[in-house]
Amino acid sequence: MDKEPIMTGFKYLDHAFGGYKPGSINVIAGRRQSGKTSLALNIARNVARNSDKAVAFYSGKEKKREIIDMLIKSSSRRLSRTNKLESIDWFTLHLFQLPIYIDDYSVNTTEHIVDGITKLEAKDVEIGLVIIDDFESVVRSDGVAGDSLEKRFNLSVFSMRAFAKETGIPVLLIADIPYLFEERENKVPTLKELKNYAPYEEYADTIVFVDYPKYNLKDHWDFPVSKLIIAKNNGKECDISIELEWDDKRLEYYDSVLISDSRSESARSGNKQRELYTFENFVVGKCNRFAYKTAVSVVEDPENAKTNPFLLWSYSGQGKTHLLKAMEKALKDKYAEKKVKYVTAEAFTNDFLSAISSHQYSAFRDKYRMVDYLLIDDIDMLKDKDAVQTEFYNTVVALMDSGKHLVVTTNKMPSELDEILNPTLAVRLISGVVAGLESPDIETRRKITQNIIDSEDIKIDKNVVDYICKRSVQNVSRLKCAMNIICEYIRYDAEDEINVERVQKLLSPLGGRFKERELTADRIIEEVVRYYDTSREVILNGPKGFSDNPSLYAAVYLCHDMLDESEDALKVFGKDAGSYVTKSIKGLKRQFAGDIHEIKDRLKLWQHGIDKDE
Repeated sequence: MDKEPIMTGFKYLDHAFGGYKPGSINVIAGRRQSGKTSLALNIARNVARNSDKAVAFYSGKEKKREIIDMLIKSSSRRLSRTNKLESIDWFTLHLFQLPIYIDDYSVNTTEHIVDGITKLEAKDVEIGLVIIDDFESVVRSDGVAGDSLEKRFNLSVFSMRAFAKETGIPVLLIADIPYLFEERENKVPTLKELKNYAPYEEYADTIVFVDYPKYNLKDHWDFPVSKLIIAKNNGKECDISIELEWDDKRLEYYDSVLISDSRSESARSGNKQRELYTFENFVVGKCNRFAYKTAVSVVEDPENAKTNPFLLWSYSGQGKTHLLKAMEKALKDKYAEKKVKYVTAEAFTNDFLSAISSHQYSAFRDKYRMVDYLLIDDIDMLKDKDAVQTEFYNTVVALMDSGKHLVVTTNKMPSELDEILNPTLAVRLISGVVAGLESPDIETRRKITQNIIDSEDIKIDKNVVDYICKRSVQNVSRLKCAMNIICEYIRYDAEDEINVERVQKLLSPLGGRFKERELTADRIIEEVVRYYDTSREVILNGPKGFSDNPSLYAAVYLCHDMLDESEDALKVFGKDAGSYVTKSIKGLKRQFAGDIHEIKDRLKLWQHGIDKDE
């Protein structure tokens, strides 16, 4: 009968791998003191406890006594709280009964390891998993004097692979790769870097990188988290990560409902996140219609050379990334045979620097130039990175010359790109279609708000909705943030009435436009005075004719249009204010509409804490 895979005992890791397959070579890699040995011992304990098979654990670092101490620590969470001393005695005895065979080998060769396993099997011990900690020490000891490291490595891996295939026992190698990452902020190794150190990629069936356990703040909990990055998985899905809780006092990893159910299956959650960024979920209004329709046309009409390259621009929070990811999804759905790559400018930069440092430039170039659609987010992040800009420009030229498609987003106005990018690159990026996303108008804000209300299946008073929409004038992100706060408040404090006063208190910590200045008739008159370079006396006591004193009619019109208590506000203009309003509505539309719009924009900015001239 065929052997069954060996389960690690970690729910999501086993879900990704389906367990360690019979006869497979598996690698857990990372830098020094990243928790690799503890993870391997946790797996050994789980296999020995949950299956009817033994584990052979070979340690090239710690002594047998230290390994046993680590095993005790990593399992002590299960001790009885009521009678801990007696539990420790029972538990230690029980632990020693687990079929884990530890060899702190002094002869560090694959021959020694295979001989040891053969002797165990001769005693009718059924080995389910072989774990070799510090596999590099085995590599250094194999072969003969004068052999290169590469030759020694090949000999060691070939020997273990032959053993695994012959016996059907999966082998787990613990790889220490310390020197590559100590001088950089991101110490998580990449598959290419592992390959540069030793060709595990060619021989291993699965590869997992261990990111050093760290404490993440989430809500009101502190999560000690270790991230396991699956870099290779028997040809199946990889480049996903799994998060396990980490108890650094007990040297124990374990699945957690708080982490595993909500945050660990990054592939699945990534797919869910992508579902949020679709064309169907993008709210279209006057402020973004051209950008939206152009994005759709890039997908639907790839032969249109005018939209290549396509540059999306806006200030932060208006929906550029949503459109870009919606394009990514639509392109992948429509053209399964095409290579579509979405990446941030920061990730492009990191890839380039990593390729240079690891001498993998050719692979980097192929990664970005052998695609049909390249979608780059936040290109302005390349500011002051001359070498990266040069590489990106060469990538752009290669793509365009071969008829491939480029889509780029930026937070800068197109006219400002040559101030932060190489002018040649900037010119190239604006050589196709440029589309901007403006701040959402009131109708678009209402659509977005209604979409959120419908999706959350909640009820919010119209006055509250109007309050939020009228004050979320900056960007879509600020509007969504406000709605998220309101929705969560309704969900958890349903007993309290949600009215405008309550919303004001909830949103005031956001500041800015949610804590606006009070607009008065005096403030409007002051702004009109500044715009027309006149005086308050001229507005209130000067000529009454429309053509002789347009500032009077502008002030009356704006007070009538922008103030809630318009009748009281108009008293400052005297008893004839009503006739001024009638004349200003007609006359201003005909002659001074542009003036009114500009003054009104200045006043709105002032309300929200922004002075136009600053």
